[in-house]
Amino acid sequence: MGALASGIHDYLHGALGAHRAVLRLLDPPGAPGTVESYAWNIAGPAWELVESAGREEAMARYPFGIEIYSQDLIAVFLGRAQIWDVVGGSYQGWHIGEPLDSPVYALFAVYGEHQRPDLAARCYTNSLTALGVAQHSAA
Repeated sequence: MGALASGIHDYLHGALGAHRAVLRLLDPPGAPGTVESYAWNIAGPAWELVESAGREEAMARYPFGIEIYSQDLIAVFLGRAQIWDVVGGSYQGWHIGEPLDSPVYALFAVYGEHQRPDLAARCYTNSLTALGVAQHSAA
């Protein structure tokens, strides 16, 4: 995604600025029913708070986008859910290019079990605890 995003210069309405992707957080903490948007500035690189637009307008403005409930993304960061749990449920997104150019693939590459076994282990431990399964340390 990053290579394609940095290599394109035009999108639906002409020249692109530095913002190539948007993260739309649904129901952010303290503001249920709203959307908080962050655009990826490739010149920074950084995620910058931007004015939230409707999904259709965001899709027309940014060639890559992620729309996800903030509590789901936080759960991934804290190891309470795995990225494939969220992507299979509340995640919505769009992208140009091939399937491997998608934000989903980027999220799997960064937060998948193979890259973050610590988060996966925490998630499994939490699930087992919730099921009442006793934990044993490996000898």
